[in-house]
Amino acid sequence: MTLFVVCGKANFTNLSRYGQYSERTYRRQYKKTFDFIPFHAQTIAAAIEPN
Repeated sequence: MTLFVVCGKANFTNLSRYGQYSERTYRRQYKKTFDFIPFHAQTIAAAIEPN
């Protein structure tokens, strides 16, 4: 949600300014790997009816 309200560039400093987490938290989470393919598949499956 924070990305939608950030004024200016969406960097860690602005995210911490308008969000609930510190800049350090955003940086630490950004370093972690995330497998987007299963995430997108689950999101599409939830949004589209099976038939």
